[in-house]
Amino acid sequence: MDFNYSNCADSISVEVSDIIDFTLLCENDIVSFTKRTTGLLKSVFEGNTNAKIDTTETFKSEIVYTKNGEKYISLYDLSADIVDILEDILSANNIMIPDECREGYEDEACIYGDTYTELQTVIMNVIYEWRSHT
Repeated sequence: MDFNYSNCADSISVEVSDIIDFTLLCENDIVSFTKRTTGLLKSVFEGNTNAKIDTTETFKSEIVYTKNGEKYISLYDLSADIVDILEDILSANNIMIPDECREGYEDEACIYGDTYTELQTVIMNVIYEWRSHT
């Protein structure tokens, strides 16, 4: 199978930019997000090409796990790690993404509430589509 990780990461970046205003970031930050996402995808899928995709929205604490002797890849955990990459970049630039769910606490994450959920869902969908066509 031909897994083009950078194409998937590019698609994720495009979808994320529809939710998060990428004009808030410099070009290097966007490139960094895409490269780090590519690296994560590669590290997860290489060597796990026969793993089943787990699409349940339940935290597993591991992206790749074994259940009843079969390997699975948790899209929920993988997408959360990709959102974390974006949060790291936003945090380094002191950027907080507005969200109706914000309560105004000083320690709130850069991506919060409905925005976090929307990003995670979009990322899961992109990866699922990409994986089903490779």
